[in-house]
Amino acid sequence: MRVVLFTVLGCLAIGCGDKGSDSGSAEAPGQNRDTASPGDTDPPTDTASDTGDGPPVDTATDSGLSDTGEGDTAGADAEPVDEDEDGYGVLDGDCDDTDPTVHPDAPEVCDELDNDCDGDVDEDPTDGIESYPDMDADGYGDDRFAVTACVVPSGYVTEPGDCNDTSATTSPGAAERCDLVDNDCDDEVDEGVLIAWYADTDGDGYGAADAMVESCDPGAGYVANDSDCDDTDPASHPGGLEVCDGIDNDCDDAADEDAIDAATWYTDGDGDGFGDRSSSVEACEAPEGTVADSSDCADADALVHPDALEVCDAIDNDCDGDIDDSDSSLDEATTPVWYADADTDGFGTPFYTRTRCEAPAGYVADNTDCNDLDDAVNPTATEVCDEDAVDEDCNGVADDADPDVGHATVWYVDG
Repeated sequence: MRVVLFTVLGCLAIGCGDKGSDSGSAEAPGQNRDTASPGDTDPPTDTASDTGDGPPVDTATDSGLSDTGEGDTAGADAEPVDEDEDGYGVLDGDCDDTDPTVHPDAPEVCDELDNDCDGDVDEDPTDGIESYPDMDADGYGDDRFAVTACVVPSGYVTEPGDCNDTSATTSPGAAERCDLVDNDCDDEVDEGVLIAWYADTDGDGYGAADAMVESCDPGAGYVANDSDCDDTDPASHPGGLEVCDGIDNDCDDAADEDAIDAATWYTDGDGDGFGDRSSSVEACEAPEGTVADSSDCADADALVHPDALEVCDAIDNDCDGDIDDSDSSLDEATTPVWYADADTDGFGTPFYTRTRCEAPAGYVADNTDCNDLDDAVNPTATEVCDEDAVDEDCNGVADDADPDVGHATVWYVDG
């Protein structure tokens, strides 16, 4: 286009020069004439188009010169060229005048073109993807350092909102934990996860319900349960050993039940102060109708117990396992006395006795025999006259002295 323009202008310049010669006009001293000499090979200067008023034109007509060649007015009224009709020509900075989406005021979009003619391609595109650096690789990025690009850069993510991008356990998708940190990035700390703690004053591992704080970690002196019934006594807590002390040691709302040191009490049905071994109960205090002793062998008979006297009744009165004569502790004051009857005449001697419930062999209940070696001598024998003056009937007198004498000789007076 410029070659055609220069050719036309060159011809016009030569013609103008000839016309000037014919008129006989002379160049003023010091004045440069913009004419071409026959020896010049370069085209004349394009003064009409280099005015800065618009792009170069292709024809003599576009240059603004008249057909007569009169007047050097080329380009004075020329219109800028805008082939793609986007409002910008090449001289206005349009870097691609064939594409209406490319010009200095065009929005940069992701199309691998320099849409806004600033020398950069796809920088800050209006249709780009906003992404955020994700230093801790938890899938969420830091909003403060957002970038917009056609492709998400390495190490960036499209999910914003990470409030601590150096911790992979902290992000909008994390679960809140009780650790004094805003784990889920909602500007609240430990919401919904605080734990109730209870003061454990006595250090037994159980806390008091009336001394509660909510915290992640309240420190020493607190526990997570409130089941202590006496937080001033380390021996009283759930699972504590119940002992006979009038205190609810195991926190079950009862005192002294099933105490480890509880005594055994036995039913005393006959009220003799001795209990039945087969009927017992464990308790710190004796229940009514019970005693501590369990040695009663007949709890329905108040006369039978370990302190009773063994008597002859075929019963083990003193609960020692022996009955009557078999019992060495038989009460002799109430036991029959038996007397030796050596001559077996049915009458015994008072000099040889035995205290027994049952008569021992050779013993009788009578002790009136005055000669237990002679069965003819006993209280039922007949007194007779004998040379030895024996008291056969044991009444203390013999022969003539005994009014009960029998078989006596009758004597007659020989006067």
